[in-house]
Amino acid sequence: MWRINKQFIDEQKALNKEFYFSQEPWITQSHEALSKEAEYLIDLGAKDFLQINENTWKVIW
Repeated sequence: MWRINKQFIDEQKALNKEFYFSQEPWITQSHEALSKEAEYLIDLGAKDFLQINENTWKVIW
């Protein structure tokens, strides 16, 4: 599954799309895949994750 997610992230990043999380990206205990995606976005250059509201975090490049 990670290969599919990674490919999707790479394709969307190449298109300069914005990235959002619907929950806090660092909840590793119950959402390991979510944390892995956040870490990969950091590897791609993400600088921060800005909380927009209770259920939305925006990736800041």
